[in-house]
Amino acid sequence: MGSGFSDMIGIETAGTELADALKVAEANATGELRNVMLTGINYVKSFTPNQFVLKKKMSNLPDNYQPLDPHSLPTGPLDTTTSSYGLSHTMIRIKDPHVSLDFYTRILGMTLVRVMSMPAGKFTNYFLCYPQSEVPDRDNHDQLMKWLWQQQGILELCHNWGTELPESDFQGYKSGNEPEHKGFGHICVFVDDLHKACGRFTTLGVRFKKRPEDGQMKHIAFILDPDGYWIEIIQNGSGDKETPKQ
Repeated sequence: MGSGFSDMIGIETAGTELADALKVAEANATGELRNVMLTGINYVKSFTPNQFVLKKKMSNLPDNYQPLDPHSLPTGPLDTTTSSYGLSHTMIRIKDPHVSLDFYTRILGMTLVRVMSMPAGKFTNYFLCYPQSEVPDRDNHDQLMKWLWQQQGILELCHNWGTELPESDFQGYKSGNEPEHKGFGHICVFVDDLHKACGRFTTLGVRFKKRPEDGQMKHIAFILDPDGYWIEIIQNGSGDKETPKQ
């Protein structure tokens, strides 16, 4: 059949069983079924539960394709009026605030600093961060808001009322990493000791997408929050270098 499924994927770890299964599927697939399978295998599927890594073969790229030269990219800022700008917060939607707030405060050690409910829209926003200074009195709205918007790296959890109820039949949000819904990738949290932190996460029953020992990048890990969002874990100050395992 010429170029087949096994030529369209790269299996980095423990891929022999999957490769054999694909060869069998390829041999038995014909007509429209084969076309459907070819389309499906083109999706990028990384960090699957059995640690297979499927990569889309970019066969449609021109032979002379080159990624952007880092030296040719704008580094900014060109406009000095932006010198006081900063990244304030990121918002993600959650299914159950009780579960998510427990995860981000107890597991990741963040502080819940503000709760904002909007009855007209039937949603509540929860603002968490790693405070860079003492949190003001939460009953002093003006002082709290002034302090909050001076913080960086705030995580806003948006809960649409009722999604946590069994009778809602809500199936959950997309993490942005599903093959058919790729877009948003992850947030990142740094820790003092990567392996010690991952050991603690394991003890606490946290789900892993990638442990430090998995794959080639030994200096990072990925855990999953209750909604399936990816959270990268890096060691403070480690940069791109691997951190030695104690």
